[in-house]
Amino acid sequence: MSYEFYDQDIVSRHKVKLNGWPAGLRRISPSKIHTVEEIRSLRDALKAGDCTWSKLSTRQHEAHVQSLKDRIAADPSLAKPPRKARADKGTVIPRKKASSRSKGKHAEGGKKRKRDETDDEPESKSEEEPPCTKKARQRTKAAAIKRKLPPLARSRSTIPSTDDEE
Repeated sequence: MSYEFYDQDIVSRHKVKLNGWPAGLRRISPSKIHTVEEIRSLRDALKAGDCTWSKLSTRQHEAHVQSLKDRIAADPSLAKPPRKARADKGTVIPRKKASSRSKGKHAEGGKKRKRDETDDEPESKSEEEPPCTKKARQRTKAAAIKRKLPPLARSRSTIPSTDDEE
């Protein structure tokens, strides 16, 4: 949970509020509380039910958001800093994609085809090759092998044998 920006991250976003936080104790992460007395006072408040979560009504939420905006306007240091931009922002190299098994398979073995930026008109569908899947490649291989075989070996029917030939 974000204790540093509690009002923005928790109260404004999720419309819930933590009531009954022990007096004299800053609202910080319990892992950052260093004295035993402060930890015990927080534990006791939680055990006794003095410190509880409550859902805000629409009016309470709107009032909280407005007061937060007013406080930030008065003191800009209270505002949450913007997130850092991605390291690869603006680069031409695409980001790594999740595996095709988890996302759903595309033609071309999990990769999307990209149009060239220089193409003004899309190519007609008749000129494009059909998508090549693993099964299609296997069928193509099998057909190529069959073409290489002599005509008798191509048929699946068996040649009836006669007793005279044996």
